[in-house]
Parts: sequence; structure tokens; C-alpha cells
Amino acid sequence: MAASVFNEECTQAIKNAIDSCEELIPNLKKGVANCADICKESGAVELAKTADGVSDGVDNLISTMGELIQTLTTLLQYYQKVQRAMGNA
Repeated sequence: MAASVFNEECTQAIKNAIDSCEELIPNLKKGVANCADICKESGAVELAKTADGVSDGVDNLISTMGELIQTLTTLLQYYQKVQRAMGNA
């Protein structure tokens, strides 16, 4: 029973993590784009350069989050197979 409860808790936690990452990605993109626009409109060259650097960093973060989502999805599928094998799905 404990293993069954553990798997159910894990699968829900993994689903929540995947959902959170998927929701965060478009918000990050939009937020950085808005900040970059404001920085460029300000006319401050150094501020615009900083915004470009932040944008590049966020692009890398988003790429890493995509890899994390793939890994979590694989883990979720594993736990779902375990649940089915235990007769809990």
C-alpha cells in the first residue's frame, strides 16, 4: 500500500511540475519581450544591451525547461507503468 500511495503522490507532483513549467514558459517570453521593448524605447544603449543579455539568458533557461519537461514526462510515464503493473491505474 505504501508503494502505491508513493507512486500516486509522485505522479501528481510530476504532473504539477510539468504544468507549472509549461505555464511559465510563455509568461517568461512575454515578460522579457516587454522589458526589452521598454529598454529599447528608452534610448539607453547600455540598458538595451542588458535587455538583450537577459533575453539570451531566458532563451537558455526556456531551452533547459523544455529538457526538464521531457525528462519529467519520461519519469511520469515510468511511474504510470509501475501503477498499471501494480493494478492501480
